[in-house]
Parts: sequence; C-alpha cells; structure tokens
Amino acid sequence: MLHPAFTATQRDTTAAPAGRAVDLAADVTTAERILCAAEQCFRDNTYAGASVRQIARRANVSKSLVLYHFESKERLFAELQLRVYRRLARSLTAAAAATGTPVDRARAALDSLVAVVREDNDLAVHAMLAARALWDAGAAPHVSAMRRELRELLHRTIHDIFADDAQRLPTPLDTTADLLWAALTGLGMEAAIDGSPLQLERGFDALRTFAGLAFSIQSATAPTGGRS
Repeated sequence: MLHPAFTATQRDTTAAPAGRAVDLAADVTTAERILCAAEQCFRDNTYAGASVRQIARRANVSKSLVLYHFESKERLFAELQLRVYRRLARSLTAAAAATGTPVDRARAALDSLVAVVREDNDLAVHAMLAARALWDAGAAPHVSAMRRELRELLHRTIHDIFADDAQRLPTPLDTTADLLWAALTGLGMEAAIDGSPLQLERGFDALRTFAGLAFSIQSATAPTGGRS
C-alpha cells in the first residue's frame, strides 16, 4: 500500500491528540514506532483488515498506548497518510529542482508522482478513506483535517517549485494548485472505483498536457499601435 521509498528513517513530528500537550523527547520514539507498525499492518491487511490490536502487537506496545497517541484507527491512518504525502511532496520538489523551464520542472514532478503510483498505488487507499467520511462520523473529522492539510501542502509545493516564475506564468499559482487538487482527487476516486491502470495513465497524460499549458512562460506582448 505504501511506497517503499517512504519507509526511510527520516522522522516527522507527530501531532498530539487535541487538548494534550506532548513531551516530544519522551513521546516521539513511541509514536514513530506505532506509525511504522501501522504502515506494515495497513500494507499487509488493507485498511479494513488492520486493527488497532494488530498494530499494537506489531509495535510491541499496548492497545491503550496506541489510542493514547492517536485516539483511533481513523486518526492513526490519517497521520500516517500525512507523513507519506509530506515525504512525497519533498520527493516531487527534489525531482523538479534541476534547471530547466517551468514546463520541464512540472513534467519532472509529474513523472516522479507517476512512478510512485505505478509501483504502489496510494491514491486508491486514500480515496477509500475519504469515501468512508461520507457515512462514518468517527472518520469524518480526521479525513477532513487530513484533506485540508494535503491541499495546503500541494499549494506550498507548487509555490516552492515555481515561485520565481510566478509572474510570467499564464495562470496564478493558487489557481493552478486548485485545478491540480481537483484533478488528483478525481484520479484518486477513479483508482478507488475502477482501479484500471489504463484510466490512470490517461489521467496522467491529461495532467502532462495541462502542465504544458499552465507552466508555459508567457512571451512579452509587443506594443500595438503606430505613430499618428
């Protein structure tokens, strides 16, 4: 379920349950161990098949300690997916860091994303959890918070990659980020419902075409009118 590249030892700070201050020096190691165990359980058993008890057993902690850190399986899954996508954002930014035109950088970032999707498709799993929020009152607030942060992450990533060229691009960066968010959300639902590699490839081909339009440098407009 989760791409092997995301299992690196680099540590992300884990958010605390609401209303509780966290002593990071004491808590972060246990929280990280729980996240790593959850990653393995979700990969082996899918989201529905993994339980908090299984995750606790794999992390060698009590079930109550898992719930102390993450409140519920829904919250734990959301935190894990945020960690995955933060790393993905860093990977896309690095892929686009090479010199070249904005279109070159956009396509390099998309190619990096496509490579992840081809190997281990997180889009379907992420869309599945989002769909659960439509009927699961327990999952809804966690999914909503996760999607808000993911949308903000996409905006930050777009600005990180293209800020120097923003004034010369045909579409404002925030508008481009919103359109990409809508497209990626649609591809995630497509993956969850259909799972057809052909459909995903067609979707990414369309995104490459969009990138060629959204990140093309506008040529200077020649002055019009002549001498009277």
